[in-house]
Amino acid sequence: MRASIARVTTLGALAPGNSSWALGAGYAEGALALGAYVQQMKNLAGTETRKVVGLGGNYRFARVFHLFAGVMQRTSAVSPQENLAFTIGANIRLGEQSTLSLAHYNDDQSGSAALDGSRQVSWVTVNYAFSRRTDLYAVIDTNVVEGGDAKPAFMGTKGSQTGLALGLRHRF
Repeated sequence: MRASIARVTTLGALAPGNSSWALGAGYAEGALALGAYVQQMKNLAGTETRKVVGLGGNYRFARVFHLFAGVMQRTSAVSPQENLAFTIGANIRLGEQSTLSLAHYNDDQSGSAALDGSRQVSWVTVNYAFSRRTDLYAVIDTNVVEGGDAKPAFMGTKGSQTGLALGLRHRF
């Protein structure tokens, strides 16, 4: 069993009036690993306080199947914007040198009619390892952004976008 707790505090680190703190904890036993955190940040003027809390974990069912999931909530004291996000996915070993990864991420944003929206990202990745340092990969993903959620910089307009990437990666 491994357990850990970490706390980070910065008061006025960037400018007077700024303050933030974070507390995280983790637990691992055999095939199970869990983690949780909470953080709070206050802005320069001291008028806005944001809190983020999250919980996540993974479980290795066998050498060939690894499941992971997490949830995060972000709230603000002044701004009406709130986010509730989750992710779930799996890594499946197809052979000694290849892995299939599947994942889905969902972020629901709420607070007012102008802010209400969502972003969903789903992807499938296939990796083939030539060695410990070199692999070939293919990824297909789709992004869907709706309502008041901010679109990522790579998306020209809101709606949906699908991408494909092929690559050869070498780690030096």
